[in-house]
Amino acid sequence: MIINFNDFEKEEITNIKKVYKTAEKQLNLPKSIEVNLVTVSPSDVKEMNKKFRQVDRVTDVLSFPMLDSLNDLDNECDAFTREVNIGDIYICREKAISQAEEYGHSLKREICFLALHGLLHLLGYDHIKKEDEVIMFNLQDKILQEAKISRN
Repeated sequence: MIINFNDFEKEEITNIKKVYKTAEKQLNLPKSIEVNLVTVSPSDVKEMNKKFRQVDRVTDVLSFPMLDSLNDLDNECDAFTREVNIGDIYICREKAISQAEEYGHSLKREICFLALHGLLHLLGYDHIKKEDEVIMFNLQDKILQEAKISRN
């Protein structure tokens, strides 16, 4: 998996790469997928949330998939590199900081959780229905646990 980082700290990059490598193995993902991760301000994420989701508030993470389905991977890959960008993930660092404090765990855990949560959305997972939420959140817990990203 190719991960493009914008405005992340070195330790965050290392931790997210570890989580994504674990997800790649657990989900049997092709190594040719590409993801863009960006940190944004509360005002920027609020503006994107309002524009694209019609929700007028700051949120912690937004995902914008580039594919309708992962079945499109072969059709959408770059002819030269054979890579395919599956989408963009925007994380609001200030919201992550406040949530880490609120939930009583580290910022490391919160950033990794949000990056993984965003990735799972790009891969087609969702949590609108209760049964889908159970699947997605169990998968998140399993991947974070295997990557040794604890709540402490």
